Amino acid sequence: TRLQLVETMVALMILEKGGTFVLKMFTMFECNTLCRMYLLCCAFDSVQIKKPLTSKQGNSEIYVVCRGFKGFQCVEPLIHKFFSTSNRTLSYNCLFPLNDLPKDFLSSVYKCSKYFSELQMQIIENNIKWFFQKTENDIKSLTELQYCVANTYVNRFQIKPIDPSQEIVGQNKLRAIQFDLPKVSTTKTDMNCSFAEKMRQVEYLELDEAKLLQDQVNSYKQTPWKYDDEVSWFTAEDAKIDLFSLKMQMGKPVSIIRSSKFCANELIDYNNRARSLFAVPTEDSINRREYFRLQIPKQAVHGRLIVCDVTSIYANDCINNSRKQLDSMSLILESLKKLKAFDSFLLIGYPLLSQVNVGVFYVLVNMFLKTGMIKPVEMGHAFVFCSKINGKSTDDLMSMLYNVKEHIKDLNITEIMEKQGQSLLSFLPIDKLMYESIYKDIVAVNCLIIINDVKKTISSYLQQNGL
Repeated sequence: TRLQLVETMVALMILEKGGTFVLKMFTMFECNTLCRMYLLCCAFDSVQIKKPLTSKQGNSEIYVVCRGFKGFQCVEPLIHKFFSTSNRTLSYNCLFPLNDLPKDFLSSVYKCSKYFSELQMQIIENNIKWFFQKTENDIKSLTELQYCVANTYVNRFQIKPIDPSQEIVGQNKLRAIQFDLPKVSTTKTDMNCSFAEKMRQVEYLELDEAKLLQDQVNSYKQTPWKYDDEVSWFTAEDAKIDLFSLKMQMGKPVSIIRSSKFCANELIDYNNRARSLFAVPTEDSINRREYFRLQIPKQAVHGRLIVCDVTSIYANDCINNSRKQLDSMSLILESLKKLKAFDSFLLIGYPLLSQVNVGVFYVLVNMFLKTGMIKPVEMGHAFVFCSKINGKSTDDLMSMLYNVKEHIKDLNITEIMEKQGQSLLSFLPIDKLMYESIYKDIVAVNCLIIINDVKKTISSYLQQNGL
């Protein structure tokens, strides 16, 4: 095609004399390919066709390695003619007439094409054979062979760990691997379909969308609740914070959370779709409080138990997330003011998807002797903070929460768009939130919460429609 010709021409225009050019190709059977190959043979001292060991043998990928560029003057007339023409259909014509191509050149290209095509066919035939006839011994032999090849490669080329200062993937990604953090940026399963299926989904009616969401959530390989009891317990050691790392990071307010470091983004997408299409069923707040109160072991609560339920704040249709954060912070602080030493605090319906909310959760964990995550159910989710600690450290943490509230702004559209209004995005660094032992459990709980919410919403819709 013309694009392939242009990339070759541009390379020849910018290459210095004596330079090297590597061109990736997939076929040598076409007219344009023959002409490009001949052009390169004229422009370089050496032209070799290679297939690296790292290239899959079953595909037609090859690399043309050109060494010793003879200089721009050798190809300038042809390049000038190529770019000066106004005929954009030149890609359908040959750069050189067939009679201009030497017979020994054509013979070499033919032998090369035959060699690589026969190799490719042999590999494909072997793959088909192994696919249908493989045995356990074959699998074992292949595994041993793979290990042997990898070991030989490492020893021959002295492969060693790269110095951390030379890493290009970033410290956060390396630490994620080191701490075996859960992956939250997952590939959406609904992308694994044909274009025609995607177009049909665009025209889905509510019922079709409900059934699709139901199937997607049911097929999601969720992180299971890994504890035997209904409550998992943590202490401040699992969610350490440093007051000196406090930094109020302001920015454009978030209206709807579409991605998070604390939950699988695929599930967040499902939840947003369900909320935008269907009414979210509400549970009786009295029954909800009583249910979660009964989940707390009696021996865990020594003083009073103050309950704060913010479920209704986050269940409404308001798309202003900052307002929800501000309203919930007000309720939380009002409840905390009632607490005395050794009292406990039951927080219901507080989502842990944003850095602000997770930061608030970490602060609360450090204000009590222990914290319990109650297993999420369709009725909702809750956290219980047992035995408030009195002292200067707790007072400092309370002051931090009041400071956080002051930085959360309930802005209208005009203030955001015209006056560039900002609200609080975070107050603790993301790495301080992600690399604590409680992080994995936060992700697991968030996934369970959303799965339950979507299932409940879809189930309610289907029941209302007699399905």
